[in-house]
Amino acid sequence: LTLRYVPAPLTMVAGIRKFPAAHHAVARDGRLDRPVRWWDIAIRSGPGGVTAEQRERLDWLLDDAVRLCLRSDVPYGAFLSGGVDSGLVTALMARRASEPVRTFSIGFAGTVDERPEAEAVARALGTRHHSFELAPADLRRLPRVACMVDEPFPDPIVLAMDLLAEHASSEVKVILTGEGADELFGGYVHHPTLRLLGRLSPALVPPLPAVGAAMARALPDAVIDRLFNYPVPPGSEARQRLAGLLREARSDVGRTLAYVSLFDAGDRDRLLTPDARAAMDGSGIGRFTSLIKSSSGAFPDRLWTAEYKTWLADNILFKQDKTLMAHSVEGRVPFCDHRLVELAAGLPMAARLKAGINKAELRAAAQRLAPDLPAARAKKAFMVPFDGAYGAEIRQLAGDLLGSGPFAECGLFRKDEVDLLVRRFATPTLLGGKKLLALVMLALWQREVLAP
Repeated sequence: LTLRYVPAPLTMVAGIRKFPAAHHAVARDGRLDRPVRWWDIAIRSGPGGVTAEQRERLDWLLDDAVRLCLRSDVPYGAFLSGGVDSGLVTALMARRASEPVRTFSIGFAGTVDERPEAEAVARALGTRHHSFELAPADLRRLPRVACMVDEPFPDPIVLAMDLLAEHASSEVKVILTGEGADELFGGYVHHPTLRLLGRLSPALVPPLPAVGAAMARALPDAVIDRLFNYPVPPGSEARQRLAGLLREARSDVGRTLAYVSLFDAGDRDRLLTPDARAAMDGSGIGRFTSLIKSSSGAFPDRLWTAEYKTWLADNILFKQDKTLMAHSVEGRVPFCDHRLVELAAGLPMAARLKAGINKAELRAAAQRLAPDLPAARAKKAFMVPFDGAYGAEIRQLAGDLLGSGPFAECGLFRKDEVDLLVRRFATPTLLGGKKLLALVMLALWQREVLAP
C-alpha cells in the first residue's frame, strides 16, 4: 500500500519468494543454490554535457535495440501513448518495416486521455492504428484481472493493459513498448522536484522545513490544485502530503517516501489495526529505501538506480508481462537493452534533467532520429476516472468487497477508516480515490486468489 507493488524477492505468501532479476542459480538434488548476481546497474551521472561521441552511440543503440526486438516470424506491433518513449520506438520500427506498423492505444470515455496524442503520432508515422476505450462496465472484469496478475496490484490501470493486450492479440503476437525510458532517463514528475529539494537541503536548516510545512498546510485548495495539475483535484490530502515533503526535505529517504507513497506513515497508522501494525516488519519499504541509502553517488543517481531495480521490475514490467502473456503476446522493451542501459547509466546529469526538462537527451535523440514525430506533450496522469459511471462502478465494487468477506474478516484494517474512505469517494480526490481503489484491488486478490 505504500510503494504500490510487492518488491522482490518478497511475496504476499509465506514461504514463497520471487527469483531476483539479473541472478542465476543451479538446482541440485531438488534444492536451489543461493542465487548469484551476474549483472547490475548503477547510475553514475557525470558532470558537464553530453559529448558528440555519446550522442552518436546513443542514437545507434536506440536504433539497434529496436532492430533486435523486431526479429520475429510472427506479426508484431507497438503500444502507442503519444509520449516520446513509445513514439520513438514506433518511429524506429516504421523505418525498418516493409508495411505500416500496427499500433494500439486505449483511453476512457468522456475524460482526458492519451488517445488524441497517440492518433496524431500514428498519422505522422503512417501506422495502422487501433484505438480502444475502457468503458465503465469494463471495471466488472477486475475480478478476473486480479486473479490473472496473481498478487495484489493496487492500481486498476492494469485492467487497461489487459484490455489493450486482448485487442492486440487478435492481430499480433509480439508487442514493443516504451517502458524503461522514464526510469533510465529521469522521466517521472517527481524527479525534478526531489532533485531540487536535494540540492537545497544543505541550506534548509531548522526551523525552515517546519516553517515550510506549516505554510503548506495553510495553502488554499485552488493553489494546491495548480501546484499538482492533475485531472482530478488532489484535495486536502495533497496539502498534507506537500507539508510532509517539505518537512522531510533534508532527508533523501524521507522526502522520497513523502512524495511517492500511496499510504504514508500517518495513513498506515490510522488504517491498520494495532495487531497489524505490530506484525509489520517494514521489509517491503526497507528493500526500496536500503537501495537509496546503500548506493554511492549523488541522490538523484541513487534514486534512479533504486527505481530501476524495484519500480520498473516489480511494477511496470510486472503488469506488462502479466497482461500480455495472459493473452499469449510477447512484450519486448528496447529501452531495457543492456547495452543501452549501460550507456545511459553513465551519461551526465544534463541528459536526464536540464533546465527543468526531464529526459532531455532522449527528447533530443528523438528529434534527430524521428523528425516527423509531433512535439511531445506534457506527461499525463493515466488513470481510471473517478467521475460519472466509472465512479458508480467503483462505489459498487467497494460496497461489495470492503464491508464483508475476506477483507473485512482478516483483522488487518480498521473498519471506521475504511468506511471513511468509502464515504469520501462521494466527492473523490486524487489520493482518496487511489487509496480506495488500492483497497478494492487488495480485497479482490484476497477473494479471488487467496481465499480459494
